[in-house]
Order: sequence, then C-alpha cells, then structure tokens
Amino acid sequence: MRRAILERLDAQPQLVSELAAPFAISLQAVSRHIQVLVRAGLVSQARTGRISRCSLEAGPVVAAAVWLNRYSKYWQGQFDLLAAVLHDLDDRRAPRARRRRRAPSPTRTP
Repeated sequence: MRRAILERLDAQPQLVSELAAPFAISLQAVSRHIQVLVRAGLVSQARTGRISRCSLEAGPVVAAAVWLNRYSKYWQGQFDLLAAVLHDLDDRRAPRARRRRRAPSPTRTP
C-alpha cells in the first residue's frame, strides 16, 4: 500500500483523501501509512486547516537507487554463479532420472 501511495505521488502532489480513494480502508488508516512515509523522509505534508496535501520527496529514493546500483554488479555475479550451480545440479540429476525409469512392461493379450 505504501508503495502504491508513493507511485501515486510520483505524478503530482495529492490530498490525503485523493490518496485514500482507491483503497478499501479508512481515511485514518491511510493517514497512518502516510505518517510512516513522512517519518521515513519519503513524503512531505503541507497542511491548510483540515486539508493535507502530500508530495513525494525523491531524494531518499534516489539515494537508495544509487546505493543499490553500486552493488548490482556484485549481486548479478552472485546470481550468475547460482544459476550455474543449479544448471550443474540439473545436469547431474538428468542421467539418474533416466536410469530410474523402467521400460513399460509389455501387456499380454490372450
């Protein structure tokens, strides 16, 4: 749900009631989710009386993307190694599986 809120805010700032509209939960519950995003520094709120407009704070998201990108080469290498090991295991199991299969017994007809 919080990711969906962030995606909706990516297009433009919205009122809390606009953010809550597609969800089948109370406005108060959506507000709690928004407050978590505010504390995380991902969303800012501007209040005018009882109306609260939310905006995406892209800085932390960009910083996370940069950090993740820095390690993507490492993780891609690890995934490539895992794929090779799994492929090797499959190759080892294939001959065993073929040996275990028995030829169907011939059916006798009277």
